[in-house]
Amino acid sequence: MAHEYTNEIKCPYCDYEFSDSWEFNDSDECSEVDCPECGKEFALTVNIKIDYSTEKISCKDQTPPIPHEWDEPTFHDIDQEVIDRWNKEHWNAISDREPYRMWTRECKNCDVSEFKRVELGGDCPFIDEEK
Repeated sequence: MAHEYTNEIKCPYCDYEFSDSWEFNDSDECSEVDCPECGKEFALTVNIKIDYSTEKISCKDQTPPIPHEWDEPTFHDIDQEVIDRWNKEHWNAISDREPYRMWTRECKNCDVSEFKRVELGGDCPFIDEEK
């Protein structure tokens, strides 16, 4: 029985699993291996997979640092109805809060977000700040 794409080398004759498979990963060619359990020889191909991950770097951590480029601010009104619903769903988690407006903005370059809380119906607090 053949074994394909396993995490450890397995003998195709007796299913013996090698505990030191990592020692065989220095070759991308087919090689012949002797099974220490049954003694039979079998062909081994090491399959190497490479993955890449990327993520944005904060504007302040760029070299040199760059200013944030903000999206248009948005707001969410947290009125008494919302507070009552949250309290019911989350066991009075915010019972001490009065209704308010939450303004948010996000940087287009680095995904940094800013949040500012103002009185319900209050104007955008980001207007006077440099964009």
